[in-house]
Amino acid sequence: MPRPIVNPLRNHPFLPVSLSAALLALLLPLFLLASCGPSTETIVVGGEARGPEATEEEEDAPEDREPGLAVLKIGESNRILSMDPLFALNNATKRMIQFTYEGLVRLDQDDGIVPAAARRWEVSGDSLAWTFYLRRDLFFHDDESFAQGRGRRVHARDVVRIFERMASRDVPSNAAGLFMNTIQGFEPYFLEQQEVFFSRDRQITRISGLEATSDSTVVFRLLEPESDFLAKLASPYAVLYPSEPFRFRDEGLHRHAVGTGPFRYESSVGDSIHMFVRNANYYGRDDRGRRLPLAARIELMNVTDEMRLYEHFRRGRLNLIADAGPRTIDLLFGGEAQPAGGLQNDDDPDADDNLQTDVNSQTGDDSQTGDNSQTGDNSQTGDDSQTGDNPETGEIMRSGSNPQSGAENNHRVKRLPNPDPVVLRYHIRNRFGLNRSDAAAVIRHVTPELIASEWVDPSLTITYKDEEYSQANIGRVFRRFGEDSDHRLVLAFNQDQLPRLLGRVITESMDANLQRVMVQRRVFSSDIFLYLDYLQSVVPGVTHERQPEELMRIETDRFMLLDRQIEGIRTNSLNWWMDLRHARRTGPARQPEAFLDR
Repeated sequence: MPRPIVNPLRNHPFLPVSLSAALLALLLPLFLLASCGPSTETIVVGGEARGPEATEEEEDAPEDREPGLAVLKIGESNRILSMDPLFALNNATKRMIQFTYEGLVRLDQDDGIVPAAARRWEVSGDSLAWTFYLRRDLFFHDDESFAQGRGRRVHARDVVRIFERMASRDVPSNAAGLFMNTIQGFEPYFLEQQEVFFSRDRQITRISGLEATSDSTVVFRLLEPESDFLAKLASPYAVLYPSEPFRFRDEGLHRHAVGTGPFRYESSVGDSIHMFVRNANYYGRDDRGRRLPLAARIELMNVTDEMRLYEHFRRGRLNLIADAGPRTIDLLFGGEAQPAGGLQNDDDPDADDNLQTDVNSQTGDDSQTGDNSQTGDNSQTGDDSQTGDNPETGEIMRSGSNPQSGAENNHRVKRLPNPDPVVLRYHIRNRFGLNRSDAAAVIRHVTPELIASEWVDPSLTITYKDEEYSQANIGRVFRRFGEDSDHRLVLAFNQDQLPRLLGRVITESMDANLQRVMVQRRVFSSDIFLYLDYLQSVVPGVTHERQPEELMRIETDRFMLLDRQIEGIRTNSLNWWMDLRHARRTGPARQPEAFLDR
């Protein structure tokens, strides 16, 4: 017999009977609805119906996910100053772009091009017209800037708007520089956006070589055939994002990423910790048919102090340091890492032979050759102190540990190719009237041997142009920047760990009575005399030509420090590229120690 419904307001002392009856009439349908079980919500977005995002428990069958990696914790030495892809000015930001955004295509670990937002593309016979067909199941991440907070489907017109925004005077010109001489009509559109301030006076309303021919089809027309076009589309500057956040938030995407990538931005703690969660609507699957990404969450921590960042890793607060600094590598290798044959003087044709030194990648045993193909635990050798290079994975195998490092037996170091040098150059058009020989006089104490002793790195290569200078050059420098001068010698560096650390070595090595200062700045103004520039590539295979104002070039491999239990982190020849979709845990997690102050 069904239980009678009792009116809880029937004898309420403060309600009249008529009002009590009216409230009962309102509550009764709610009780009935609650007894019918959960309902499925359908939201219409862009003319198509999309159901609510699946919960973590119901989105996949148990075999669709790799168990055991709830959170992947990454450490970066540079801060994420903006989550807007067009403001990706350092490698840490570009790596973040890779896992929360995607472009029409993406790079793989072999520098090849694979489909991403575009499921396929066609090229005309003359290689000038490129037609891309978008995935029909591609949605932007959920965000409050959308109706009801649900991400809408990606349209071809979103692609057009993204390229038009590259030409805006309100964003850096890095992205525009990639496509300026590639897409028909891009250059005149860009120049008018930059030079004509009032929109009513502009005559060019669109990029003539870019058209959305349907909701899911976009066509690019090139000025001439270009082999790197797809690689440019795979760069962090050409990823997809919606226009709604720019109308909803004053800061647009600077503090809140909204893309289509495998991980969705969730929240931040200040400007040093950023949290991302798995995108349950992501289309990707691995070769075993499992849904990607495998990890449930990413926590990204920015710590600019190199040794403090390593201490977080040592204590188990991080699984991965994406770009371990030279002091960290030296510490892990017991302070015995030697600079690799790269003390090179352009003015001496025999200098390469005279200054070449062998790299001994072993630590603690000089008799080893450093060529060990073991893959991580070295259990076959029984030698816990053995290290070596795996040519296939780039990993420097290290089963033991340096007692000074405190890392115990829980880490791997992976050597990463780095095609991008750090270049020290002087400003030809400086306002002090100083020339190249004067610049050489400023850094006369900054020798390759000094940098090698300060920057202990087993792959360091230094190309040093030892220019002629005289006492007259030194005198001119001191008149401009000496103790009695009103001016200070400014050494500027752009954003990244390498220029920042190298800048410290150079400024500390100058004459003590020179007034000098080191600043982080991207604009090479006439007040800056010396500039440390990190020449960063966004397309594989780029060669950075030497310039007349170049004084010194420093090249070094990059090193990734990983928790031994984490696998599936993929890299390629570009130092900012990192694929985290396959990241998984192969053993028990370390118990983290107490959290450090950042």
